[in-house]
Amino acid sequence: KFYNNAYKDIKKNYIDTGKVKLVFRDLPLDFHPGAMPAALAVNCAREQGGDTMYFKMHDNLFENQSTIFADTTKIDATLKQVAVQVGLDSTKFASCYDSKKFKDEVEKDLSDAASVGINGTPAFIINGQYLSGARPFESFKTIIDQELAK
Repeated sequence: KFYNNAYKDIKKNYIDTGKVKLVFRDLPLDFHPGAMPAALAVNCAREQGGDTMYFKMHDNLFENQSTIFADTTKIDATLKQVAVQVGLDSTKFASCYDSKKFKDEVEKDLSDAASVGINGTPAFIINGQYLSGARPFESFKTIIDQELAK
């Protein structure tokens, strides 16, 4: 819901204009069998092509999640297909993904979140203010505008 209802407006109005920096941290929840593979996949995409490829992979996963995560028994193969679709080198991606190269980093993000009481997604910290849940753009706009005015 955040991706479809708020993220694009935040990106257009604040990130793309240089007013705000958004930092994504991984929080793959245990009850979602595709979450950890997705977290590993986007990190492998970043390794290969920086933030540009990270967001190509990230956006593709969110825009096509009902198809990509429909059969989690095939998630590894599906994520490798998505990697090729977004323009990643399939051999490099598979090597990174299969080795679980970024598992420790993802687990550190999980630990960091837990240490500040975050145990669900989406969750946001905006200049120290905690905002939980898939809120509408207006919720973010209010806080961001207040912070920018300081």
